[in-house]
Amino acid sequence: VKVSDKFKTIKLMSRKYSISSMCKLIGVSRSGYYKWLSYSKKTSDRGIKDRIIKDYIIEIHKKYRGTYGRKRICTYLNKILDSPINHKRVYRLMKELGIKSIIRKKVYRRKFKSYEIYDNILNRE
Repeated sequence: VKVSDKFKTIKLMSRKYSISSMCKLIGVSRSGYYKWLSYSKKTSDRGIKDRIIKDYIIEIHKKYRGTYGRKRICTYLNKILDSPINHKRVYRLMKELGIKSIIRKKVYRRKFKSYEIYDNILNRE
């Protein structure tokens, strides 16, 4: 279980129980909880850009029915948006959103046509 999930449970249960007792029960320091609270209220420029990119990723994923992977989404976003975006950032955001591309099965085609087998007339003579 992630630490942020533990903090979220403390935040939800803080109306009924005291924060110090909840922190002891879950095994998290009280100062760490308050630091998480103050940090979660602040939104950085990078966080705002990540939210915008996440919205675009969801839109592209729906538009192309999940067939675009991280590289294709990255090239698509670089065409749309003014600032360049790295494929690793797209991969990280896709992981946070829980989005995966559909991997299609390969279609194998026979290279040679079926042929007719003839009788061995020469019989190596």
